[in-house]
Formats: sequence, structure tokens, C-alpha cells
Amino acid sequence: MIAGLEDISKDESVWFRYTEEATQIQVATTKGHSLPPKGYDSGVNYYQAPSGHGNVVVNENSERLQLLKPFNPWDGKDLENMLILIKVKGKCITDHISAAGLWLKFHGHLDNILNNLFLTAVSAENDKMKK
Repeated sequence: MIAGLEDISKDESVWFRYTEEATQIQVATTKGHSLPPKGYDSGVNYYQAPSGHGNVVVNENSERLQLLKPFNPWDGKDLENMLILIKVKGKCITDHISAAGLWLKFHGHLDNILNNLFLTAVSAENDKMKK
């Protein structure tokens, strides 16, 4: 049986271990690379492009999923005179902006998840939550 005591000789490819009887035995270290010499790329491209022949069908009346229409490209102009939605009093973390829980089922439906917007944030205007 080999005890856990070990030394490294000047040659780092050789280790010494000691048995329970304190007899020194030489153990060669394993040979190998810490990283693959050619990197992690297997050379095989596993990506499959979409066929382009499919459709995503979502029921118009679904409360959980909603197809998004593509946004118009940015015209290069900054948005001005925008409506301020809320001035929050105190801390405002992600759970105040969009609380989790029951609302998670709507994460694929933009209109419904917006009903959850700022529900738990305290308004600086009236010290109340939206509820």
C-alpha cells in the first residue's frame, strides 16, 4: 500500500512515493498534453443550416407564445421626447422590472409579459406599487 507522501525530484518527470514501511519507490509521471496540440476543433462541421422550407405556427389566441414582427432597422437618429414609464423609489433590480414566478409562463409573449412590467417597483410619485 502506498502512503500519500510524495516528493518531486529535480527531473519533473519522476516522482517518488513512500510505502507504509517508508521505502522510497520511483513513479513515472503520466505523459500527455494539458491541452490538445491541435486545439479542440475536431475538424468536422456539425452545423446544419435551416432548410428554409418550414413554418413556425403559433395560435393567434395563445397567451404564452407570440410571434414577433421584425423591427425596422435603426435610422441612425436618437429617440427624443420619449414617455417616461416610471421613476422608481429605492432599489430597482430585475425582479422589480419584471418579477418572476407566475409570469415566467409568458416569457415568449411580449404583450403579456409587459403586463408584468414594474409590478413590484415602488413609484417615486406616489410611494405605491403598480399591482
